[in-house]
Amino acid sequence: MLSEIQKKILSALFVFLRPLISALMRSGIGYAEFSEAAKACYVQVCLDEFGVRGRKTNISRIAIMTGLSRKEVRRISDREWRNCGVSNPLSEILHLWHTDKDFQDELGQPLAIPYDGEVPSFSSLRRRVRCDVPSGAVKTELVRMGIVSIAEDGKLRVNRREFVPDRVDDSLAEGLLAGLKSHADTIAFNADPANPKDTRYECLVESRNADIRLLPKLRRVSRERLYDFVSSFDDCLAEYSVEDGDEDRATRAGIGVFYFEDT
Repeated sequence: MLSEIQKKILSALFVFLRPLISALMRSGIGYAEFSEAAKACYVQVCLDEFGVRGRKTNISRIAIMTGLSRKEVRRISDREWRNCGVSNPLSEILHLWHTDKDFQDELGQPLAIPYDGEVPSFSSLRRRVRCDVPSGAVKTELVRMGIVSIAEDGKLRVNRREFVPDRVDDSLAEGLLAGLKSHADTIAFNADPANPKDTRYECLVESRNADIRLLPKLRRVSRERLYDFVSSFDDCLAEYSVEDGDEDRATRAGIGVFYFEDT
């Protein structure tokens, strides 16, 4: 049974994850991939931070702490965590469409196929993938994303091989690593009872009565002031940096400031 503080943390986590999940879905990353990454992270944290007397914890203890089965922990522990090894059903459909001879022409190119019927058809293609979503819903999503188009004869044509939506670039990955990861480190450090006196400065200012009509000006002013502040602190960081060739004493430190508004 969850305690009240655990319920509050999970409620806050839900709110925090909403914009992140929205960005992940726009990037073509579904729940299966996210879940696998989360499980791998739970296992990695247990291995790195919850050992006994300087030794890494064992499979059984990780299973108890995380709620995962021992078989699942062992599977995750035996592979590089960055390789989650999970395929999105839409990615599998596109892969088969481009590689399965039943859905290729004599030149090895993906066929234009009817929606229903026997092989080759879109419905038969969907049945070859472990996906419990109806073929109609899968087709609608692929068409919506521009990955599949409907020809004049009603057949479905695949436009690209990868399940990556248009206009997706490295900005999300960079933001996760440079911004959210650093802020999460500070939040976790300040919430750790082992650090009661050595907390890291963390501050947020906001107004719940910001005038929507003045937001463009507020954005411009915030950008200018935050740029000036960050530039001055960048000079300050240089004074606290080690000389070249003394990398053994070097570590990463800095600040993060950002403007936000509800959308």
